[in-house]
Amino acid sequence: MKHDGQKGRIRVVGMVILLLLVAVSIGFAWTMSRMSASDSNALSYSLVDASAELLMEQEAAWEAGFWHDAYNMMLRKLGHFIEYLLIGIFASLFFLTCFERSLQRSLEKAPWRPFGIRRALFSILAVLLSGFLCFGASWLDEFYWQRVSQRHPRWFDVGVDLTGSLLGILACLMVFSIGRWAGSGSVGRKS
Repeated sequence: MKHDGQKGRIRVVGMVILLLLVAVSIGFAWTMSRMSASDSNALSYSLVDASAELLMEQEAAWEAGFWHDAYNMMLRKLGHFIEYLLIGIFASLFFLTCFERSLQRSLEKAPWRPFGIRRALFSILAVLLSGFLCFGASWLDEFYWQRVSQRHPRWFDVGVDLTGSLLGILACLMVFSIGRWAGSGSVGRKS
């Protein structure tokens, strides 16, 4: 019995850490959005310039500006993608962890109900909540850009954000499902 209490405390601490990671990830994305366009461009172009020698051997094409601007745009979109990939991973881990305990409780109350269907429903609910959180954060991020000097919201950025989120959610769901399946020792119910 004492072991279950300790396991419960560890689960709560883990969930709090995951929730903090979600909040920090969204906070970082929104903090970067608060920068004015000129400050944001200065930061991304400094990263482009720092890595220019590693990526481009043709100085003339780089100096012409085409590759410089194209690389800057790719770097900025990659930043969006990675921010929301992490938000998707942390959010789905949080919701999957929350619903795993609910699944165990439902098994204790009604063990005669089909196990696989309940697990699938809890997983779908976790994915939907994670997706909704990621979409809301991305939309609010772009909406906020209307209020920042020289920045403009773009649906393309929301699409990049959601692509990163979806990939993070699906990767997390896949790893979580494989871990659950491997940990059970069989395809059916845990013993």
